Amino acid sequence: MSRPTCAIIISTYNWPEALRLNLLAIMQQTIAPDEVIVADDGSNVETGNMIDAFRVIFPCRLIHVWHEDEGWRKCTILNKAIAKCQCDYIIQLDQDIITDKHFVEDHLRNARKGYYAQGSRAKIDMKLTEIICKRQFRSISFATKGVYRKLNAIRMPLLTFFLRDIYKRKAKERGCNMAFWRSDLININGYDERMIGWGAEDTDLGSRLRKSGLKKQFLKFSAICFHIHHKQSKRDELAEANSNIRRANERNGIIRVPLGIDQW
Repeated sequence: MSRPTCAIIISTYNWPEALRLNLLAIMQQTIAPDEVIVADDGSNVETGNMIDAFRVIFPCRLIHVWHEDEGWRKCTILNKAIAKCQCDYIIQLDQDIITDKHFVEDHLRNARKGYYAQGSRAKIDMKLTEIICKRQFRSISFATKGVYRKLNAIRMPLLTFFLRDIYKRKAKERGCNMAFWRSDLININGYDERMIGWGAEDTDLGSRLRKSGLKKQFLKFSAICFHIHHKQSKRDELAEANSNIRRANERNGIIRVPLGIDQW
């Protein structure tokens, strides 16, 4: 059976140094994606110039989807990227992620109809982050000094097979390592664009996917990625506003949101 075509969508905003590390790691994959789409929430010209430079050496289509900076509109830019996507299966990352070389291979091995996938992430401390940003170092494993949450950095695909349907079924979704069939995202109209600013968009998406009839699988010991160190974004009143939208969607049984992919 042939594998599905696969896209990686990377959300980004004005941190080209982190995005560069992300793209370099994707270039080292054992199975290259068919396209990479950078979902850019209004970065300045430096990010666009860097993507243009990568495009001439990249192993697959590299697409830059951008809109004006009008504040945090991650849901909107992700929906625009999904609309632009030409592939069957979508793996979603944030800019501040470095993927293991088997990352795409592992996601595709576990791509099953009727499921969406959530992976975990190891973390990199400040000192190692400074080193890799300066030297473009990208060969990282659970044994690398400066990696913590090391259990999330151990790759044992056979264990994934036994755990994927029972492990962390009720854990909250994190958009930095998720995967979906594009058709399933279209079915629920993608992210709820009424959510502006930080918070709740991934949890809401997962809830509506499950309401649509999908099951969640958690890819422990596979699809490994590393989150580089940075200051946390300020979580303000917008997070509570988004949580209210999520709770209303839950309470009212909303599956397909009114403001989503279909407008793009």
